[in-house]
Amino acid sequence: MNKRNAEKTKRKMKRLDMSRGIKRTHKKEKRSGQRRKERRSKEERRSKERRNISTLKKQKGGGDITGIILGMLDEKYVPFLPTTNCVNDRKAVSSYLSSVSAFQLLSIIGKKDKYVNSNNISGLIEDVDSKSTEIFRVLGSLTNIPESRKIMANFTINCSKLSRSRSASMKELHSHILDCEDYLSVKNIDWYEVALGLKPFDDEFENAILGELRNRRIIIDTDKFHYGLKLLKKDEKVKKIFKHRILECGNKPQGFFDKLFGTVSWDSYNECFKCSDNSCVVQLDDNYKTFLNQKHDILTVDKVKILIYAELRLRELSKHFSLEAVRLNSAKTSKVKSLLNKVYNDDIKMNNISNNSLTQHVMKRNAKTGEREPVITVKTSKQNIYGYTVEIKGASRVVYSPDKPLSCGAKVWMETNETCIIDNGKERLEV
Repeated sequence: MNKRNAEKTKRKMKRLDMSRGIKRTHKKEKRSGQRRKERRSKEERRSKERRNISTLKKQKGGGDITGIILGMLDEKYVPFLPTTNCVNDRKAVSSYLSSVSAFQLLSIIGKKDKYVNSNNISGLIEDVDSKSTEIFRVLGSLTNIPESRKIMANFTINCSKLSRSRSASMKELHSHILDCEDYLSVKNIDWYEVALGLKPFDDEFENAILGELRNRRIIIDTDKFHYGLKLLKKDEKVKKIFKHRILECGNKPQGFFDKLFGTVSWDSYNECFKCSDNSCVVQLDDNYKTFLNQKHDILTVDKVKILIYAELRLRELSKHFSLEAVRLNSAKTSKVKSLLNKVYNDDIKMNNISNNSLTQHVMKRNAKTGEREPVITVKTSKQNIYGYTVEIKGASRVVYSPDKPLSCGAKVWMETNETCIIDNGKERLEV
């Protein structure tokens, strides 16, 4: 009996141990599951916070704007900045934001084959040099490559063709091309020399600075410290300090509602000037203290005057950088596209349409220059591919449709659902 009781007791103990083990494993699993849930929730919270921060930056006009301004400040010459009249006029601001450069115009034209058949528009394309043409033919993706941008930057528009055109749409287009118009923008600005006052920006800008000096009862004779301005022209440290000030005052030109309505309220400009009343002239932050402490062969009194003078110019100049950054960031091309469509439709009505294609332009240029650029086009749903020979691996058909041409203007073409082998002189592509 004792042996039986002992065996029963052992069996019970084993069962108990097993149940305890099961309970322990269950507890461990629960704990690990809870930990996993906690980790997931933390990760979700973090990702949500990141999304909220990026959204907030966009709403405030940060993020891309800062990068764009820095990019402009790193260049010796800024291609375009809005005029002072433009900055101070809401309607002009709207026009400026819907304007494009010559390069942007070329990009828009290059993405629509039909524009080549418009004699008015094709007249603009003819000004593209032979090197740029290679990029022009596959403009969509290649415009993002820095090297291609350098090449395409050489593209210039014959502005007289636009202004002298009989087409009202062409004349209106002239006022939306920054390279052509002379009211909205100032071209090729050496911003550092403007900031120092060694070069004027425009008459209205200079008058605004003089007006600010008068309002604050500041008497400054720039001729007396002109020698100091010339010395600072070559000082990269001072240039860096000036960059920081423009960025500080110009990095947030738009608030949330500005983004929605396409307006500019100069938020950071209004915030960056702490001496709003006449009790002080300039706030000495760490950057300006660094400037005053730097050793230059300039009298201290002249250095202080230079700082006051430059501060007024930098703060005013920041608005111009802000507006240009907004234009580049928003890339509003709908107005220009609308005008190009009007020009195209007007040319159709006036029978000013040629049965041209981009390939025909290339063939004419090959005959003139002696170059041998490929002219056979294979169109897919995604892209246009150019080559010297095309081999069709299967059935195809030739279509003649003069009443319903393709968007590019072609009235005769070949169609196939089979594989095509294209030889572009460098490689054989299969599509």
